[in-house]
Amino acid sequence: MTPNPFSRTMPPEPRSHDPLQKPRAAKSGRIIARPCLEAAEWDAFVNGVPWTTPQHAFIWGQAVASCFGYVQPVYRLFYSDGRVVAGLPLIRFSAGWPFRANYSLVFDSYGGPLIHPDYLDDPELLFRISEEIDAEAAGYGAFETRFSVPPTAPDAVMNCLRLGRGVVSFKRSCPLLTLDRPLEQIVRGYRSSVRRAIKQSVRESVIVEETPEIAEVRPTYRIYRATMDRIGGTAKPWRFIEALLREKLAVSFVARRNGHPIGLVILLVSSRMAIYWISAAELSASRFRPTNALVNHAIGWCHGRRIPVFSFGESAGERSGLIRFKEEWGTTPAESTVMTRVYRPWIQRTWHTLEPVARRTYAVWDRWRTSIS
Repeated sequence: MTPNPFSRTMPPEPRSHDPLQKPRAAKSGRIIARPCLEAAEWDAFVNGVPWTTPQHAFIWGQAVASCFGYVQPVYRLFYSDGRVVAGLPLIRFSAGWPFRANYSLVFDSYGGPLIHPDYLDDPELLFRISEEIDAEAAGYGAFETRFSVPPTAPDAVMNCLRLGRGVVSFKRSCPLLTLDRPLEQIVRGYRSSVRRAIKQSVRESVIVEETPEIAEVRPTYRIYRATMDRIGGTAKPWRFIEALLREKLAVSFVARRNGHPIGLVILLVSSRMAIYWISAAELSASRFRPTNALVNHAIGWCHGRRIPVFSFGESAGERSGLIRFKEEWGTTPAESTVMTRVYRPWIQRTWHTLEPVARRTYAVWDRWRTSIS
């Protein structure tokens, strides 16, 4: 079974890796790293890298920072002979000294270094990115730097991240559905139970509304929050969801029956990937199968926009029912990788002990502060 990425047990002790010796000659010439403060410059490079995810977009970091005061995005671009050849997105996290860390786009979001396909085998570039990660951590006083690498990333990204000291890693199950074929063929790949559920939702007069106005999505937030309370999860604040919807980095689908909302699905989207991000349904409406109707509609929407990969994402708490649900859509098994560089082990161990309480406390306070019905 895939290790539980949401377990709050103590992380394993870091394994030491021999530091890589800097190569004598560089294929690409001298590599220069510079901060990137312009969305247009960053996104122009991101859009040319095949394995980018929605969270790699510049606006993702801006939205996170505007909604959560304890994080700050940091972007670096790497140049060779005046050409951008790599990018490094990080987010600084601070819960007060000494609990500072760097994360790959925060909240277990997909991230990691972006490398131009022509430079994947350039050892000096990989070494330079690795150096920049450690330099950023040292300058900020981070106790760890953690990356959530998407399942579509090439081995060169993992090789780059392994160059640091005190690196630990684990895999997380992340089923993928490829959409580069006729939609009818994709639907035939659904298990019969899924197709029956979709037909049942039609018989029960469930209507799916795609990309409704934000004002129409807002009332469904209560369904999402109730769902997260029911499964013991933490709901993402409405202000964060709203910010991403406004920027079109997220798209929503609302299921209605007799005019009343009974379910919600929100995807994170880019030209390269759609991610099944938020899903919720009224418990009393489960017999109408709104989630099946929503996911089927979302897949069709992505197919119509030529998005090649639909990621079902990781399963919170590795819940067996949720894992089975994702497998029923004709998905291909895949894994994302979490890689952590540990700089101050004792601070890291202390933080992992305190984090669950800190997270719950902040969630309760934030809900009270920004109450929404």
